[in-house]
Amino acid sequence: MGVVKWIHNTIEEFFELECNLYNESQEEYDKMVRKLEEEVRNHIRIEQQLKLCIETLQEKIELLIKENEKLNFLQEVVVIKYNRS
Repeated sequence: MGVVKWIHNTIEEFFELECNLYNESQEEYDKMVRKLEEEVRNHIRIEQQLKLCIETLQEKIELLIKENEKLNFLQEVVVIKYNRS
């Protein structure tokens, strides 16, 4: 009976170790997934910030272009008035 009990105990220990290994693997997997999800959220946040920055810069460029057109027009008017004098 001692050998049978030893085999039974060994099998129980094996299953306990296997169960612990699975739980540890699952915890590691969950940890990795959480980390990757956090990285994805950070990338999305950065992408949104960049889009806002790009939109702001495009608006500034458009304003500068309009301002430049106004200045060019005023310069032409001044040149025309100067030439008439």
